[in-house]
Amino acid sequence: MRFGVYGWMEMSHGSHEYMPKFWSAVVDLSTLIRFDYGLFTALFGKSHFFLNEQVWGLPPIFGLRGLPENPSRNVLKDLESDEEFCPTYLTYQEYLDIDWDEERYTSVHLGVIKEKVDEILADCLGDVVVKRMHGVYHLYEKRKLKKFARKGWVDVFRLMKYFANRYGEDNVRIVVYFK
Repeated sequence: MRFGVYGWMEMSHGSHEYMPKFWSAVVDLSTLIRFDYGLFTALFGKSHFFLNEQVWGLPPIFGLRGLPENPSRNVLKDLESDEEFCPTYLTYQEYLDIDWDEERYTSVHLGVIKEKVDEILADCLGDVVVKRMHGVYHLYEKRKLKKFARKGWVDVFRLMKYFANRYGEDNVRIVVYFK
């Protein structure tokens, strides 16, 4: 089942002792990372084949944690629909703590017929594992986490850094969910 990754980058101007932190949505993430599953699977554990946790026994780095405290109005509005599910989030401070040299498996070819497996394996670099599911073969290659970060994710992290430099590291996060 194919799904899209949706959500918002949120920022806050901080809080005061008499008022809780108020979060505003500043960037719609769906245009940047909608179908970019590799890094999303490694960070949060959700993918079309539940690759890391259910197939390989590797827990996601952050997992599906539900909504953060005081989500923005945009997030709450998106989640009013029955279509969205499994909300989770990542703060900028957590992003800074990620070990980008950690190795994880990512899908390189899904739904391959048996006759093509050897041909595809010849073109793959590194540690590749073949799994048979639902009558077809799926090839997974071990890569460093930083290799999962395609252009859309790189853009998200650059924007997070920009807002963190301007408003403080504890005032930037992304909230994501699936559709």
